[in-house]
Amino acid sequence: GSSLSGTCASSVAMKFFCAFLVCLTSIYCKADVPKPCTAPTQWMGSSSEYDHGDGQHNYYNLTYDAMHHRIRVLEEVRADRPGRTYYEWLFLYDDKTFYELNLQTRDCKKIDPPRPWHAYEIPLNATFEHGYELGSGSAALMVAEWSSHVTAPSQPETWSGTFTIDGCILVTEVVIQREVNKSFSTIFYNIKPGPLSANAFYLPPECH
Repeated sequence: GSSLSGTCASSVAMKFFCAFLVCLTSIYCKADVPKPCTAPTQWMGSSSEYDHGDGQHNYYNLTYDAMHHRIRVLEEVRADRPGRTYYEWLFLYDDKTFYELNLQTRDCKKIDPPRPWHAYEIPLNATFEHGYELGSGSAALMVAEWSSHVTAPSQPETWSGTFTIDGCILVTEVVIQREVNKSFSTIFYNIKPGPLSANAFYLPPECH
């Protein structure tokens, strides 16, 4: 009765638990399952990617624009990896143009796309897995985890992602590309949603 209602209202951590109790007592349980939220279509941020194939961690700064299907990827130069070559990539999917810039030599070349356009959002056919808190107390962040299986021959993959309840911000993503036997686990951080500047996708002079 009132005790349970008070608990649900006072604790963010109890939201999914309370929804579960409703499911147990209601024939309309499916109505209580969260629906995919709408992720920001433009943002800047950073990511830490683990490549399960080669066992390497890669760190990137990202500029993302889902409205025009384009993304800028800048590798983060790290002092603990001497001798490594670092790159910046500019992927313009609507223009079918893709650039790779060597940050050491400043040589730029056009390349084939590494993969079809991949939107950082929850697929419409995604399945809600569960919700939980990251952290504790006043600093806790409520997130929801989703999964999806793409069976199209052109891009068969298994996907799972975690998004914040407030703002639908991407937190983690796991992608298994079965066709090419690759898998990646990525953590996203310092995400700043909002309109991008006019020069966010400028073409470096070396690429002209």
